[in-house]
Amino acid sequence: MKNFSLLIKLLFTLFLGIFISGSVIAQTCTTPVFTSIGNSGPVCQGGTLSLNAAGTVGGVSSGFIRMAGIGANQGDRSFDQVFSSGDRAGSIARITNAQFDAVFAGLTTDAARAAAIKAKYDVLMFTWASPTDVGLTWSLVTAYLSTGGSIFLDGDYANVLRLNDGTPNSIVGVSAGTTAGCNYTLVNPAPFPALVANGVNGCFANDHLYVSSFPTWMKAYITAAGRNLAVAGIYPGGNQGRLIVQGPDQDYHADRTGSGTALNQYKMILNQIDFLKANQSGITWTGPNGFTSNDANPFITNVTAANAGVYTATLTNITGGGCFVTATTTVEVTSTIPTITASGSTNLCTGGSVTLTSSSGSTYHWSNGATTKSITVNTAGNYTVTVTNTGGCSGVSAATAVTVNPLPVASITADGPTTFCPSGSVTLTTSPAASYLWTTGDSTRSITVHTAGNYQVTVKNLSGCSATSSATSVTVQDTQNPVFTSTQANAIVTLDAISGTAVLGDYVTGVTATDDCSISTITQFPLAGTPLVVNEPLTVTLTITDPTGNSSTQSFTVTAADKTAPVVPVLADISAECSTLATAPTATDNLAGNVVGTTTDPLSYSVQGSYVIHWSFDDGNGNVSTATQNVIIKDVTAPILPVLADVTGECSATAIVPTALDNCAGLVTGVTSDALSYTTQGIHAIRWKFDDGNGNVSLVTQNVVIKDITAPILPVLADVTGECSATAIVPTALDNCAGLVTGV
Repeated sequence: MKNFSLLIKLLFTLFLGIFISGSVIAQTCTTPVFTSIGNSGPVCQGGTLSLNAAGTVGGVSSGFIRMAGIGANQGDRSFDQVFSSGDRAGSIARITNAQFDAVFAGLTTDAARAAAIKAKYDVLMFTWASPTDVGLTWSLVTAYLSTGGSIFLDGDYANVLRLNDGTPNSIVGVSAGTTAGCNYTLVNPAPFPALVANGVNGCFANDHLYVSSFPTWMKAYITAAGRNLAVAGIYPGGNQGRLIVQGPDQDYHADRTGSGTALNQYKMILNQIDFLKANQSGITWTGPNGFTSNDANPFITNVTAANAGVYTATLTNITGGGCFVTATTTVEVTSTIPTITASGSTNLCTGGSVTLTSSSGSTYHWSNGATTKSITVNTAGNYTVTVTNTGGCSGVSAATAVTVNPLPVASITADGPTTFCPSGSVTLTTSPAASYLWTTGDSTRSITVHTAGNYQVTVKNLSGCSATSSATSVTVQDTQNPVFTSTQANAIVTLDAISGTAVLGDYVTGVTATDDCSISTITQFPLAGTPLVVNEPLTVTLTITDPTGNSSTQSFTVTAADKTAPVVPVLADISAECSTLATAPTATDNLAGNVVGTTTDPLSYSVQGSYVIHWSFDDGNGNVSTATQNVIIKDVTAPILPVLADVTGECSATAIVPTALDNCAGLVTGVTSDALSYTTQGIHAIRWKFDDGNGNVSLVTQNVVIKDITAPILPVLADVTGECSATAIVPTALDNCAGLVTGV
C-alpha cells in the first residue's frame, strides 16, 4: 500500500437561521474530518484497485451514531447491554439528567437548546425509569426533531406524561381498560397521529402503547408483534428527525442473553439503532474514467491505464446539516503488455509448423500451457502469452492467430454420365482451388471431354497446398439416365389476401437437364392449377426422359400458408355519463372470416375518467392485429332542480332539507350555509346547492315567509262603575304570536 498525503479541503459550513422573538439563533453543522485515505497502488493493468477512506463527524467515526442514554435505568438490563456490550460499537454514552441539562445550560430558547443537544448527540434514549427532568418538555423534543435528531421513547403512559408541558402539542389523556381492550382516550394526541398517518394503528391500554397493525415497510425494523413491538414514526413537523415509540410488554426490560420477549426487545433496540446509523454521515468517491461510488472502500476490477489519476473522497455530515470535506489520493497503473514474434508465415498447410517467440520477461505462460520463451506449434488457434516482469506485474499479449489449412480436396465431378453415345461429351469439374492442372494439360477448373480415357487433375489452394485427384474413367456409349442440372427447393405459397385460396403453379418452366444424347420430355405431377390446402405440404415430382427411355425424377414440396393478418377495424370511442359495458369488436380475416377481438382489460366501467381497451385479433395461424378503443365516462348533467314551495308561518317556520335527482348519483341532498329556522317577520331566502360529486352543481332558492295575519283575541270588559268617581284598569288581550298585548 503506497502512502499518499492527506489533502483535506473544507468546502463550507451550513448555517440555518431560526428567527425567535426578534433574535437570530444560528444552527451550525458539525464539520466532518478525514482520518485516513489511500489506495492499493501501484496496480498492474488487468488487476484490482482498492480505495479506502475513513473519517469522523464531531470526533465520531463516520460509520456510527452519537447516542446518549439519559437517566438511571433502576435495574433494567437494556441500557447496560446496549452501551457496554459492544454489539453496536461507536460513540455511545450513558449520562445523568444533570449532564444532559448541562449541554444546554444558559440557553433561553428551545431552538438554541435543541441545536446544542444535536451538536453533541444524534440520538437520545429515554426509558420509563428515566427520572423526570423539568428541563425536558415537548416543545424541546419537537425542536430537537426539527434539527434532524432522533429520540427513543418508551410507550409507557408514565413516561408520556413527562412530556406534558401544558402546550397545545402536549399529550393529555385518561387511562382505563386492560391489555385486551383499547380504552385509553388521547384527548390531544400529538405526536401519535403521525404514527397512525404512516399506517400504524394502535392505542393505549393499561398505561402502555398497544399496536394492532402496521405497514409492511416496518418489518425490517420489527422482531415481534402486538405489544412487544418497536414502532418508528416520522414526526410531521420535523425535517429529518425520527421519533421512535417503544411499546413492549413492560417497558425496556431487554436482555441480550435472554429469550422470548426480553431477547426480542433487545433486538428491537438494535434494529432501530441500525436504521438510524444507516442514515448518518457517509463517504462518496469520484475519479478518472467517470468513476463514482457510495462505498467507503470501493474496488475497481480489470484496471486499465484510464483508471490512473487522482481520486476524490467526500465525507458528508448528512443528518447534521449537510456540510462536508474532501480528500484525494493518486493511483498509479503499471503496464506490461508482451509481444509475440513468428519465425515465418502463420498460415500453414497440414503437416507444417511455425515457432512463436515472446518478448523478454521473468516468467512465461502460454495459452497452450508451455512455460518457455519460444514454442513451436502445428495446430490452428489463437496463441497468447502471459509474461511477468521482475516487479511482479504481469500482462497478456494480443493473440497471434495460427491457421492450418487442410490440403485441398482434389475430386472430379462430372456434369453428366461418364458413359455416353459417340456424339456426346461430358464436362469434368474439380473442387474450387487457386490453380488447376489436368492430365490433358488444361489449367481450367472444368474440362469437356469427348473421348474415352482416365482423367486426373492436380489442384492448389490459396495457401499453396496441392493434391492430385483419383482417375475418372470416361466411356463412350449410350446407357446413362438424363441428369437434372437445376434443383427446385421446397416452396411456400401465400394465400390470396382476399379469397384465402391458392393453387399449384407450373414448375416445368425453368427446369434444366442434360443427357448424353438428348432429352425427350419433362413432366410435372400433380399438374399446375391443382388446389392447395392451407398448411398441408403437397409433394410435386418432375420427370425427365431421354429418347432411349432412361429417366430421372426430382421431388419437392409446395405448401400454402396464411400470412395475412386480420383487417383492423376502426373503433369509435365509447362514451357514457355514468357507466358502460364494452362489446367485443370483430375484424375481417381472409381465411378465418370474422375474428372476435379479445382483451385483458375490463369491459365494464363505472368510475369517472378516460380508459383504453387494448383489443387483439388472432386468426389462429399466427397472424395477430391489435387496436385500441377509448372509453370515456364523464358526467356532464347537473342534478335536476326540484320545485321548492315557500315555507310559511305566522310566527316561525323551519325548512326541511330538500333533495334533487341526479342521473348518476341518484338522490342528492341539498346543502346551504343559510339558517333553516326563522322567527322574524318578513321574507327570507335559503340558497340550496346540489352537487353530484362529479363537478356538476345546481342552485335553487327557497323562500321562507313569516307573516302574522291573526289579530289579538278581544277580552270581555266589564263596566267600570262608581258613585262619585271611577278609574279604569288597562286591560290585556291574548295574541297568537306576541302573547299578552296591553290595551292602549
